[in-house]
Amino acid sequence: MSAHPGGPVWSSPARRLAQLLSPGPTRIMGILNLTTDSFSDGGRWLDPADARSHGLELAQQGAAVIDLGGESTRPGAEPVPPELELARVVPLVEALAGAGLAVSVDTTRAVVAAAAIAAGALIVNDVSGGLADPDLLPLVADSPAGYVVMHWRGRLDADDSLAVYDDAPVEVVAELMERVEAALAAGLDRQRLVIDPGLGFSKRPEHNWALLREVDRWQSFGWPVLWGASRKRFLVQAYPDPTAPDRREAASQAVTAWLAQRRVWAVRCHTVPGHRAAVAVAERLRSSRPSGLGHPVSRSHRPVVPAPWPLGPLAPVEPILQAEPEPKPMAVPIDPKAVEPIPAAELEPTGDRIDLTGLTVAGRHGVYDWEKTTDQPFRVDLRAWLAPLLSRADRLDQTVDYGRLAQAVTELVAGPSCDLIETLADRIAQAALALGSLSAVEVTVHKPEAPLAAVFADVSVTVRRTVPVGSAASPVVDASAGSLAGAAAGSVIAASRVRAVFSLGSNLGDRLGWLQFGLAGLAATDGLDLVAVSSLYQTAAVGPVDQPDFLNLVLVVETDRSAEELLRRGLEVEAAAGRRRDVAHGPRNLDIDLIAVGQQTRATVELALPHPRAQERAFVLIPWLEVDPTARLRDRPLTEWLSRLDGQSVQRRDDLRLAIPTLQPGPTAPSGQAAQTGPAAQADRPEGSTVGGPR
Repeated sequence: MSAHPGGPVWSSPARRLAQLLSPGPTRIMGILNLTTDSFSDGGRWLDPADARSHGLELAQQGAAVIDLGGESTRPGAEPVPPELELARVVPLVEALAGAGLAVSVDTTRAVVAAAAIAAGALIVNDVSGGLADPDLLPLVADSPAGYVVMHWRGRLDADDSLAVYDDAPVEVVAELMERVEAALAAGLDRQRLVIDPGLGFSKRPEHNWALLREVDRWQSFGWPVLWGASRKRFLVQAYPDPTAPDRREAASQAVTAWLAQRRVWAVRCHTVPGHRAAVAVAERLRSSRPSGLGHPVSRSHRPVVPAPWPLGPLAPVEPILQAEPEPKPMAVPIDPKAVEPIPAAELEPTGDRIDLTGLTVAGRHGVYDWEKTTDQPFRVDLRAWLAPLLSRADRLDQTVDYGRLAQAVTELVAGPSCDLIETLADRIAQAALALGSLSAVEVTVHKPEAPLAAVFADVSVTVRRTVPVGSAASPVVDASAGSLAGAAAGSVIAASRVRAVFSLGSNLGDRLGWLQFGLAGLAATDGLDLVAVSSLYQTAAVGPVDQPDFLNLVLVVETDRSAEELLRRGLEVEAAAGRRRDVAHGPRNLDIDLIAVGQQTRATVELALPHPRAQERAFVLIPWLEVDPTARLRDRPLTEWLSRLDGQSVQRRDDLRLAIPTLQPGPTAPSGQAAQTGPAAQADRPEGSTVGGPR
């Protein structure tokens, strides 16, 4: 590893960029214009020493990135020669990057971007989205730098002649996604992309406000989003004040608070302290919300429960008149009946022991998106204590085949991604115990190239698992049932199991209660394990029939049932709820759609997979994206399908929650009535009221 004097230590620009673009509280990008004519601070930082001091001050105040610009993009600004832009930008990139700061360069020219990247710039911030210089996209693609692609219609003029839209949010999304596709086609990794709606660029005030109202939609596309509202003219509409740009600062900070509540990736600002305070307030408001189902979830987060573990039992489904249980987190640990650590009161394991140390395998484990697509070295040390025997013969069936043990470790490290190496270590321990003949196992997983901003030699996690006292040694797993890795943790997920996705909706009567009823009914299905349940979303009904808004959620399961059996089970639960189909496309108390079953396809009268209209429905795609950001539909990312939709309003209902049901023989029927009769119409119950079956 190398270190910049005075700054953090990073093993590579790619790793630092991944850390910078990872999900978290909104970051601040500090603006440092090295121009004579920028609209807010033109001429203030022409002296190199002053500019360097100001850049360091912005970072000290809390800016995560310093954005350097050598050419103004204000309306009517004249282009400067490339030689002048280079002379302004490159020395300061070297100075600030050399001090350990993350630096982006605000340029539309490939020659400037190339020199800035060579000098240490981490990001290229291109307001033209690659339109001003056709050489820019290939250049960035061949570098390790990140790329901000902004919506742009051309150089700005004083009368906003390019700001003509029929529907600004729809047209801006469509035009920007064309530039995203161009960047991807040029070879840019999607993990290095940031999108920017381009506030103030060929947009009138009403267009900018309309874009800001659609923050959640921009968040749903799956890319980090940069917003640049600082001191721009449209803010005067909300905060009338003299025209001096620095007097628009209060309105700028209010916009930052609005954006930070939704955890946008970054806001581009001329000053730092007030915006940093706005982000801190937004984070405090987020943290004060109740935990449990319905808590805001970043679109970039991984599924709530890491595969392949099924969701453990939470609050049982009770009749509606019972009090609501305390909220429980969705990220449930593995069932303690399946995995028991050695109690502290017990002695250390004794007896014959097998040590397997230094097994190094390439894997893709970690919380960042790039870690799930890039091979990293993992080293595993394993100690396995053999179950006691009065005498041990020279026979393989009285010990553990360490060849199979090494195979199990290799399969798991090279297999499905885990967010945490603790999870990986636990899976390895379970696979070892599943081989049989063991009384205890200790596993240490080392991650020597963990993305830490500090000098370190190693990161490791150690877990110890034992066969419960009084039970027999772990059973031998039938190798014909699947891989050893698939047999970990008592065959929780067998090789034949697939992931399926259901969409549930209700717009009649007690919507919350009927969704609870449907969730319980599906969860009670033999051979089906809950993996993740989305937040609740409210959407307007579509179609020829006037009817109330729907409440929707998406449910992800692991199952060994066939697609036909899953479809039939959904219909059975609908029937138990008294679902009627008297009016085509009419209101319904419970609607259960089977969206996808693994990568299976069907095209029969009874069943079509994937669901033929799933890609047209934001109320399916957005909840699905929440619980599985890597999901694909018809071999395309969900974000791509969402980018094609318009006119669909989807509102997350953070005030409503469901209880995650314990697996039971069937859903709890409404108290005092047959489920088939359906509930009387009533309002949804807000958080803090009762939950369970519909009344």
